[in-house]
Amino acid sequence: MYPHTYFLVALLIGIITEKFGFITVPQAFLAAGIAVLIDLDHFFSALLRNRNFRIAWHNAIGTHIEETFFHSFKGFVVFAVVKGIIFVYSASWAITLAVAYWSHLFLDTVHVLLRDAAEKKFQWSDTSFAVRATIAELIVQVFSLLMSVLYWQFT
Repeated sequence: MYPHTYFLVALLIGIITEKFGFITVPQAFLAAGIAVLIDLDHFFSALLRNRNFRIAWHNAIGTHIEETFFHSFKGFVVFAVVKGIIFVYSASWAITLAVAYWSHLFLDTVHVLLRDAAEKKFQWSDTSFAVRATIAELIVQVFSLLMSVLYWQFT
C-alpha cells in the first residue's frame, strides 16, 4: 500500500471517532501520520540486515517484507501493552494509537488478500511520472477521502 492510503483511511476512522467525542481533530491527523510511520519498520529491518542505506531503502520499498516488528505478533503485543499503559492516563491518546495501528494492519490484510486474489495492475503515467497501484487501492483512497470530507462537513 502507498503511504497516502494509510493516511486517508486512518484519517477517515479518526474523523468518525472524533465525531463520537473520543479523540480530537488534531489527534485524528496524528493517528493518520502514525499509520504511515508504522511502515518505517520495514526500512529499519532492512537497514539492520544490510548496513547500507541505499540497499535498505530499496529492499524496504521494493520487497516490503511483512515479517518486521510492528507487523509481527511480538510487535502487536508490545503495541497493545503501550496502548494499555497510555489508556490508564488518557483514553483519547490510547484510542489515537489504536486508530493508527488497527487501520494500518487492516489495510495490510486487505492488501495481501487482494494481491493474492488477483495480480491485475493498472499503470497511470503523466509526464514520465508513473504510479503503480491496484484498482482496489485507488477505490479505497478516493472513497476514504470523500467520506472524510463528507462526514466532517455534514455532522
